[in-house]
Amino acid sequence: MKKLVIFLFSALLIGSCQSNSQKKSEKDSYEANPTIEVSASKDIPYSVAKNYFAKNNIEGLVEKHITTAAQFDSLFGMATVMGNSGKPTPIDFEKQSVIAIIYPATNSADALKPISLEKLNNGDLCFTYHLDKGEKMSYSIHPSLILVIDKSYNSSVIFKK
Repeated sequence: MKKLVIFLFSALLIGSCQSNSQKKSEKDSYEANPTIEVSASKDIPYSVAKNYFAKNNIEGLVEKHITTAAQFDSLFGMATVMGNSGKPTPIDFEKQSVIAIIYPATNSADALKPISLEKLNNGDLCFTYHLDKGEKMSYSIHPSLILVIDKSYNSSVIFKK
């Protein structure tokens, strides 16, 4: 029993040290760019849009804040599939806008993951994301990520990988 208590205490201590070092390294990465202020940032609510695909005519990296359906439709198509959650996420461009990232075509199952979306002191939005490298595939894809936000956050967006 005593060994179990010591083990659990050690695991908790190690876990708390790791989370503090992770927070410190995130803050250090922000401090490397003096134009971004960490202390006064505010988290922005968002949802991740599902069942869309990036069109094949896209070249290079695309990082955009999209405010109209026409802009969105020039980059994305609907990918409806069977089942309850098979419909694309509805986006109402009268009330919402989109933050989109599209990576160049690859034959790896790469996936983009949102980390945070914050409003900075200067009014800009800072979107931090991560690219998970995947296994090789026999076909190509454009890894993409679509965040839906309230249109009231109509600001410039800084993208941080």
